[in-house]
Amino acid sequence: MFKPVADAGVWTALVSHDPPLFRRIVAHALGRSSRPYLALVLRSNALATPRLARRVSANLEALLSHPLAGRLSWVTPAGLIASMEP
Repeated sequence: MFKPVADAGVWTALVSHDPPLFRRIVAHALGRSSRPYLALVLRSNALATPRLARRVSANLEALLSHPLAGRLSWVTPAGLIASMEP
């Protein structure tokens, strides 16, 4: 299940969401701004469940084939912070 944060237009994009739902969230996030931004959530236990692991695989493949895939940066939270430091 996903819900927008009140008045913020923010959606939770769990990489283990059902693939059609995940693609809708990604399309919404990347299609609504001139400077698209997408932050994903991947729970470590998702890979321990075969059904969720298949979803994660399908969703990552969908991201890699997205028209904006070449503009994606794959970083950890620590890596993002480090890249912002002077």
